[in-house]
Amino acid sequence: MTDEVVVGSGKTLKVGDETFKIKDHGVPISFVDFFTEYRANNGMVSFATAHIVHDAGNEPEVVINTRMRMSLVTAQAMHGLLGDILEQALKPPVDKDKAH
Repeated sequence: MTDEVVVGSGKTLKVGDETFKIKDHGVPISFVDFFTEYRANNGMVSFATAHIVHDAGNEPEVVINTRMRMSLVTAQAMHGLLGDILEQALKPPVDKDKAH
């Protein structure tokens, strides 16, 4: 049995030899402007995000929108996934005229 995690666009998630059904209960999407908590303690990573609310005539606020707790293993996987996404997003576009 391997511990490799495979994430796809289907309705299941395979971890090693186990297959789990993915359920989406309509969790709202949150835009993130700030990280308000980021620490590790006793093998757990605590992470919280927030967004700015700046309405005309009101005091600007930073509102926490997500609080996550995860194992170090999950945090390492998240680190790797974000690194891969950023690497792809920051690649310069290929100039088709110079590709030959």
